[in-house]
Amino acid sequence: MKDNWDTGVGSSPELHLAGSSKLPHGFLRQLADHLSQWIGTPLRVKGHVIIEANDDWRPICHWQDGKAWTWNDLHHWQDRDQSPAAYDPSSLSIDQDGYFGQRAPKHYSAQQLNTRAFKTACESGDKEDLGEYLQEQRYILSDAEAYENGNTPLHLAAAAGDLEACEALLRFVPDDVLNERHQTPLIYLADIRGKHPHGAVVSRLQPTVDFTDAKGRTALMYAARGAHVRSRAGHLTLAKALLSAGAEVTAIDSDGLTALGWAKKDLSFAKPDANSEVVDYLQRHYYLVEMERFFRTHYTHQFNTKGVMHIEPVNSSSLHTVANPENVLTDIVE
Repeated sequence: MKDNWDTGVGSSPELHLAGSSKLPHGFLRQLADHLSQWIGTPLRVKGHVIIEANDDWRPICHWQDGKAWTWNDLHHWQDRDQSPAAYDPSSLSIDQDGYFGQRAPKHYSAQQLNTRAFKTACESGDKEDLGEYLQEQRYILSDAEAYENGNTPLHLAAAAGDLEACEALLRFVPDDVLNERHQTPLIYLADIRGKHPHGAVVSRLQPTVDFTDAKGRTALMYAARGAHVRSRAGHLTLAKALLSAGAEVTAIDSDGLTALGWAKKDLSFAKPDANSEVVDYLQRHYYLVEMERFFRTHYTHQFNTKGVMHIEPVNSSSLHTVANPENVLTDIVE
């Protein structure tokens, strides 16, 4: 805010805020709309404003965390420079000097601050920011208790489909690092089934594709289930990605359920076919796996120079020639 208000003829009151570069543009527009209600004139938000020393500016207000900080707060700036909290008009008030403030200042836990700092580093668009954060915080990156909701940065990056962050983090933490619910990052990704692209992350975390949580459930089981979402449909695309990464479709959890069992579990009577796509896909894959397993257990095979398959039972010396193997093994050999 400038020291002196422009109150000349034909002028309008002006309010100038010195804001943090971390503040999103949408938030600034909401702030401008809110301020215009009591200033009496619309305000314009400019993307880039250069303030010279001789402009008589000083940082009177820094709007962040739902509070307009005064210049008195700036002597401990580093302790307060946090990512903005959600905008809550009901928590705002105007003090006697006309400054906006918050009735009850928002205080963040250490876990929340760690999570916000990691997300800010990922979203900055500068690889050096993320690298500096990971190097500085390398001792807590695998500690689920150090972050909000018990999820390590690798869990958050995987769920966000952020392959670049995953690659950077895997230099500091193992791919099977656990959150507080004993889930690997890949299981957590399947559990929350976010809308972000996930194929590349699934491929990168492929070595953990069959790892289980405390209840013996794999990522494929979480991707297949449909009862916990409103549509009651599993995540078909994610299930395909996991199977392509080598997920074991026949794995059984502590309740005796396979991924197919989870796909069929708890469907409502009103939507009995809600998860039919996932069910059908898993059934076919399950069938192919078991048929090939049976075939390889009881038979050996080879192809001659003409491309004809010769099949021989394991316990027999007689040789069976299949003249047209495509008709016999359509559902066995892909």
